[in-house]
Order: sequence, then structure tokens, then C-alpha cells
Amino acid sequence: MPRLCGSLTYISSGGEPSTVGVLQEWIENRGDGWSYVVAALRHQQDGSSRVVLLRDLVELGVTTADFHTSLAVDATAPPFAPEPATAGDVEAWQRALLERISRTFAIVERSLTLWPEDARRLGGALLGLRSRAAALAQIRDRDAMSPGFQKIRVHGDYHLGQTLKTDDGFVLIDFEGEPARPLAERRSKHCALKDVAGMIRSFDYALEAAGRQGTPNATRGAPLAQSLRESFLEGYLSPATRHGAAFLPRDRRAIDAWIDFFELEKALYELEYEINSRPAWVHIPLRGILRILDGHV
Repeated sequence: MPRLCGSLTYISSGGEPSTVGVLQEWIENRGDGWSYVVAALRHQQDGSSRVVLLRDLVELGVTTADFHTSLAVDATAPPFAPEPATAGDVEAWQRALLERISRTFAIVERSLTLWPEDARRLGGALLGLRSRAAALAQIRDRDAMSPGFQKIRVHGDYHLGQTLKTDDGFVLIDFEGEPARPLAERRSKHCALKDVAGMIRSFDYALEAAGRQGTPNATRGAPLAQSLRESFLEGYLSPATRHGAAFLPRDRRAIDAWIDFFELEKALYELEYEINSRPAWVHIPLRGILRILDGHV
């Protein structure tokens, strides 16, 4: 991340500190990761271009793992010291997802008839999978998703737009979390895979943006989306990262189960946002939700 050179802190009447300004070093870059990946998707007309893009996403995965490792390294600073995830944490995450499922499905039912035909078809398929969504939220694989890892401070709003592309790889920026959420919630410790799921979800949007800019045949479809996802996870879950990383679940089965959990949570959030703000984009989170729940694309 950019080196911190100074900050301005406000202390409330109750003694609670809040950072209101920072001064950071300048990072030479080629633009943010979103612009870089969208442009790369538009121009990956030959195999070598795709290889470069996938290699870059492996590097982004490594950088993300390094970031989480750094956040988990200081056990002496209470705001950052890792803590064991508890059954209570899992129940709270589960309850929040069940509430979002109920709310989002209700919104889909109310608005479905107003969507274009393709989106209505996807929305109808989603409504038929309500019980499957609830089963995932209720921890269908209880053994895989039982607590067995540490929760840490996380980015909280992690996607391609929160990175800068440099000559050497990627630099991470914008650590304030989701601005609409309360500050205490943004500072809370969580499962690191919540960040991983957020980044994976942004790949679907990058593919759509590249397709809308004129190269739909080169950018759409499940195989490429899966390649982007697998490349990022290859870097994030490299042996060096997984060895001794207490913030990760104990095995790949558990890791995949938690990624599905948080990716569903993020995609439902996206769907609700798109319904309210950009109805023409509802198909993007809809496809993501269907893939998670039933293998549909």
C-alpha cells in the first residue's frame, strides 16, 4: 500500500478517535485495477494476451494474501490482533445472510415483471432456488464451515477499483471499508475470505463492462470468468500463503465453502443495488447467484 506520511485525527467528546485526513506517498501507476483489467479483456484477442492477464491476476492474489498476512501479524495491538472466530460469529454471519436472502427475494418478486425478458428468465430461476440459498446460509456443510480460523481486520470493500496497477504488480488503496456502514462495523474483525469473495465478484462486472465496450464475444461466458477466478485464487492460496496462515480455514473444502458463502452475500447485495439503481445490470449478479446455487451462468 502507499506509505503513510501523516494523518489528521478527530477526537470526539467521548474520546473516540476518527481519522479525517491522510497524507500518503505517490505511487506511479497505469491506472486502477478496474480500468486495467477491463482494457485487458477488451484486447485479449490472442492467447498470449490472455496469458498475461491471467498471470497478473495470480499476482493480485499473491498481493491480497500478503495484505491479509500483514494484517494478522501483530498480536500486541488490540485493534489489529487476530482473534479466533467463534460459533457466535458464524451464527451472526449466517443470520445476516438469511436476512439478506429474505429481503432480496422479496424485492425480486415485486420487481420481476418490470425487467427485460432475459433478466426475467434469470429472476424466475432464482426464485425457484430460495430453499437452496437458505441451505447455503444455514451452513449446509457444517463440518467444513465450523470455526477453525482467526478473524482479522479486512479491507471491507475490496474489488478491482481498490487497486492500482503498477509496473511491478498491484498496490492496494482505499481502506475505509464500505462508507455506508457504521465506523465500528467497518473496524470489526472478520473472515479474510470476505475480501476474496468481493474481488471475485468484481471480475463478473469487468467482463460485462468490457463486453459493453465492443468485444462481447471475447469477454463473456463461463469459461473465461472461471479462468479469472481460478487465477486469482491460485495466487491467493499458494503454498506459501496457506502454510501457517491462521486466518484461513484448515483445508480447501472449507475455504471453498466460505468463499461461496461470502460470494452469495455480496452478489445478493449487488442485486438489491442494481434493482434500485441500475435495472439494466440486474443480470450480472443474477448470473453470479445462480452459478453459486445451481451451476447456472
